[in-house]
Parts: sequence; structure tokens; C-alpha cells
Amino acid sequence: MSNNTASKELKIKGKILRCPNCGASEADFDVDTGGLKCRKCRTVFMSPRVNEFGGVEELVGEIRGDGANDIETDDFVVTLRCPSCGANVMVNKDAETVSCHWCRHILESAERVPNGSMPDMLLPFKLKKKEALIEMKHFLRERNLFSARGFASDLSERTIKGVYLPYAVVDINATVRLSGVGEKSVGTKLVLRNTGRDDESSLETVYEVANYDLERDFNLVIDDLTIEASSDKFEHGSPVNTSSVINAIMPFDTEEAVAWDSRYLKGFSSEKRDLNIGQLRNRVRTQVNDIARHVAMATTSEFDRGVRWDDIKIDVQGVKWKTAYFPVWLYSCAMTGVGGKRAIHYIAVNARTGEIMGSVPLRPKIRTVIVGIPFVLTILFTVYAFMTNFSKHFWTNIACIFILITATIATAKIMKQKSREYSNVSERHMYELDTNISTKNMKTTNHYANTTIREDKRMIEGYNEEKRWGAHNLMMSEDPLEDATGIKSATYVKIVSYMIIALFLIAIAAMLGLLVGSVIDLAS
Repeated sequence: MSNNTASKELKIKGKILRCPNCGASEADFDVDTGGLKCRKCRTVFMSPRVNEFGGVEELVGEIRGDGANDIETDDFVVTLRCPSCGANVMVNKDAETVSCHWCRHILESAERVPNGSMPDMLLPFKLKKKEALIEMKHFLRERNLFSARGFASDLSERTIKGVYLPYAVVDINATVRLSGVGEKSVGTKLVLRNTGRDDESSLETVYEVANYDLERDFNLVIDDLTIEASSDKFEHGSPVNTSSVINAIMPFDTEEAVAWDSRYLKGFSSEKRDLNIGQLRNRVRTQVNDIARHVAMATTSEFDRGVRWDDIKIDVQGVKWKTAYFPVWLYSCAMTGVGGKRAIHYIAVNARTGEIMGSVPLRPKIRTVIVGIPFVLTILFTVYAFMTNFSKHFWTNIACIFILITATIATAKIMKQKSREYSNVSERHMYELDTNISTKNMKTTNHYANTTIREDKRMIEGYNEEKRWGAHNLMMSEDPLEDATGIKSATYVKIVSYMIIALFLIAIAAMLGLLVGSVIDLAS
């Protein structure tokens, strides 16, 4: 610890952390140390942690932190928290200069928080702006080929902003009971089947499948499940505000959180929480269901044809709600993308862990140009082939047209995929993996039901072990069933679609070729 860093025991008076060296309350956040630096004696002191893991298994009933109360809708009054004595001072929102009526400390804009939205805790910035800039530049370099030039050229230390975003942090102590069915492959056999042609028959392979009724009972403890608490970040996968980018940089190291102290906001901006706990319950409930299924799936590896959970019952013994501010470095830019849609694109860096995600806009007309080149070549070559005696080089012409059409479809597919990769609209926080979870008293029951015959290797109908309902919107897509070859059935839909597109292009090219040929014949 440096000369300016105190090793004395921290003194806390009236809920405000004072300098352990001189007792002053005036201090600023020091990003180099992650602590507060006294304005008078320059001593650096650290805030104590308030959210270390543990103790959730003892939770009973519902507990809310002071910052988790419902937000008041009074637009005329705001609450200022005095950093000197800890008093909450309610004043008119238009008041320019206010002093605490207890200790006369001059209150600053950093202490101004809408009623009910003052969080219980926060995580100070750890990653410096220069480090965030390096990460963002590297992220852009990997996507430089098709990215809009205006978006990348404006990235600098000046345009990166540090912001505290609001979150709800939930501890849950529950018991879980799941029931469903599972299928296990037993073997294969050959059966003689009538083909329908006279008395002809053929041998076909069928699959013997053992069916089981499954039950899982266990105690589930979830420590610090984290949910966005602002409405514009709550709905993931939006093509307008690319909110999935913010979701994807989670998780935060919530166990390092310190008690709310407005002095950590100095030099940074913040967003207020605008969602109450009641508005977050459904999201929490669905994510807990997902976590429960994920835990249960770890006990079902023997069921190679899949498991379907038909009923999930979660009995919550205790839940604790806290609200928090977590730090993010943001670079944002509103741009018009492909299709003329205007969206705000972000690159966001978790200012604690360095996790990065972004939505990078494509160049406005690049998809049209790249896909249009092979399409135009297809039309021109087909016209040329019909004008120069198509039948003379029939198979060569067909092969060339097929290659050009394939190139058109392939480039269209690539650009569509690139658009999704650049926007990262389907990215999300893997809460079922990254949240601190523990289980006890796991009871597993696999009751054999019967053995049946299946025609193919497909997974059990409606199997749901990979669905994540709490991910929301575009991140809620169901995994299609797999067929006997292991290829997802959705692939066949794509293949048929591409064949139809190819035939359509051939038909257009052929009609244009015949039309041009007829005109030339008439002219001659």
C-alpha cells in the first residue's frame, strides 16, 4: 500500500464512509486503486464489501434491500443523499444548490437520485478507459471487412463513455421437483415390410426404444442471479436498440460489490432503474425454471434420445432482492443500416471483467452489391447462352448457370449470416452456466415404462433440454428435432427454399434469353 493509502481501520459514521486518516467525507473515486481518495489529505481508503457469496440456503420469506422498493412517480421531488452524514434530503428537482439541513454539506448532482431508484450496492470501475479502447479496436478489426466506415472512424477515448447501469440481484432458496419422460436406445432390428406393389416386400431397419418416466427432486440455491432493471435493456434481441449486447457482457463479479456511495459516480454517467420488482418477477421465474432444468439434465446422460420435462414445480422458501449499479464502458452510434432501418449500435465492455460485445453496422449497400454481382452474371450468361445456340453446348451452359445460381444463393446466405454476426442480436448472458448455483439432496427416479418401436433416430418428440425460455425474444428459439441422419429438419426447409429460388432464377433467365432471341430473329 502506498504512502497515501491508509492502513488504519475504516471509520463509518452515519452510514457514510469517512477518511480513516483525517475524518473528512469529501472524497473522489480513484480508478487506479478502486477506492476513494480523500480530497483533503489524499489518503486512499477502500469500501468494505457488502455482498459476499453464502448464506442463501438459510433464506426464508421475501427480503428486499432499501434500494429495491418501488420507484416513486413524483416528477417534482427528488432525493439527495448527503455524503457527509448519510441523511436523505428531499428537494424540488429544479433546485440548483442544496445544502444538507443536518450538517450543511453542499449536495452535488452526483447525489441526485430519483426517489426509490437509489441502489443498495455498486461495483466500482476496474478496467480503465484506455484498456477498454484497446479491446474495442480489436473487436472492430475482426469485423472491419464489411463494417460501416463512419462507425469505426469515430472510435476514440473522447467518444467512449463510462456508465453505471441498473440491475436487480436476486438470491433464491428453493426446492425443485421435475417430472417428465426420457427415451433410451435399446437396439435395431430388421422387419419385412410390404412395399405396396403386388406382393413385393423389403427389409427395413427400425429402432427399439425404452421409455422411462423420470422424476428429479432437489434443493436449489441461486446466489446473485442478475437481471437488467431498465426497460430499454430488459427486452433482449431488439434490432432497434441492440439490447442483447448489454446482456451478453454479463456476468459481473457481484461478490465484490460495495455499499451504495454516490462518490463512486463522480466522472461517470448513470441510468436510473425504471422497473419495479413486480415487473421483474416473470423473468426471474423463467430463468429459475431454466436453471432447474439445466441442473436436472446433468443426471440424464443415459437417455440418448432425449428428455422432455412435462412438469416443473418450484417451491421458493426464501428470496432476497437487491438493486445495484454495475459499470460499463460504452461506445455508441446511431446509423442507418441495411434496409434503411435506423438503429443505435453499441460496443460495450464490462468494466470489471473486460468481457466485450458489440453491434457493428454493415455498410449501407454492401449486401446489394455483393449479392447483385453473381445474380447479374447469371442473367447475362443465360441470355448469352440462348443467343449463341444453347443446345450446342447444352450441358456446359447448364453447369455454368448452376454454378452462378449457387454463387448467388451462397453470397446471399453469407451476407445474411454476416449481418447477424455483426449485429450479435442473438447473443446473451449464459445465466444457466455463469450464475453461482448449488444443489443438495438430489433424488433421481428413472421408472421403466415400456419398450416401443420407432421408425428413425429422431429425438423424443418435444424434447426441451436445450430451450432457454428466460433468454427472451430472438434468444428463445427452439432447437429443431434431428432426423435419422443427424441433420436438423430445419435444414431441409432451407434446401427446398434454395432449390425453389434456383428454379425461379433459371426460369427468369430462360425467359429473358428466349425473349432476346426472338427479338433478334425478328430483327434479322
